[in-house]
Amino acid sequence: MSTENSEAASTSKPRCVLVLGATSEIGGEIATRLAPGMHMVLASRRPADLSALAHTLRESGALGVESLLFDAANFPAHAKLIADVAARYTIEHAVVCFGILGDQQRAESSWEHAAEIATVDYTAQIVALTSLAQQLLAQGTAATITAFRPLRAGGRGGQTTCTVPQKQDWTHFAKDLPTDFMAHPCASLSPDLGS
Repeated sequence: MSTENSEAASTSKPRCVLVLGATSEIGGEIATRLAPGMHMVLASRRPADLSALAHTLRESGALGVESLLFDAANFPAHAKLIADVAARYTIEHAVVCFGILGDQQRAESSWEHAAEIATVDYTAQIVALTSLAQQLLAQGTAATITAFRPLRAGGRGGQTTCTVPQKQDWTHFAKDLPTDFMAHPCASLSPDLGS
């Protein structure tokens, strides 16, 4: 499909905000701020827990709210979920804010828990960002990705020793991702690069 045809198809669909990790505190806060005049698509591993947020978003002026199951550890499902949303909406904003609260003592003694942290808080974020960037490039309309590093010190439960190198690598990846994504004049990435 040409860029012109892609833009025409996208603009005929309602605009939406896609939040991956909507049950997180930051996800709910950003969703509430972006809700007025938008369709909100909330994705979480616990979609049943999103009813209160959905009510808040409607009260805040959202045109519609839907909740989807999103398992960050199921990597092939990332692109499918994003493509399914893009088939029905023009994704104007995408927010990546999922993660798990790692336990330092447990991670020191359990390779399974250390691997779980690395999988969800680093690898899954890379998969989500890559899948979003490719979909939004294909969409051909103005779009923004806002990504939050998981387990920030002083934020989501501090950090474990296994998350420090992950966060450094995450930062480099987020800085490099726009090389192709930013080549499109209507696309931008806003990573949370604070400490």
